[in-house]
Amino acid sequence: MGFVLLSLAAGVFIGWACPLSPRGVRLVQKATLAALFVLLGSMGAQLGANEAVLRSLDTMGLRALVLAGASVAGSVLLVYLFTRLLNRLLPVDFGDGKKGRESG
Repeated sequence: MGFVLLSLAAGVFIGWACPLSPRGVRLVQKATLAALFVLLGSMGAQLGANEAVLRSLDTMGLRALVLAGASVAGSVLLVYLFTRLLNRLLPVDFGDGKKGRESG
């Protein structure tokens, strides 16, 4: 966990010290999304390869589906709310007179 927080702090520092152009921001967003899909795919492959998980799938059933769905929905909601809060507290000026999402 410490490595994760250290990596996040390093990323924040790099972003602060070397701000990206609007094109750079878009590229980083696309790279982040691609990395997220790779992570989710690899996690799915690990679960699919785990015979114990596959054997107990019928007993987990609806409860596991609801738990997974609620986790995803809660994560998406919290990221959305946190992003809105950050956009209000820390508007980004891309140098074109527009701030935040208006710049796109």
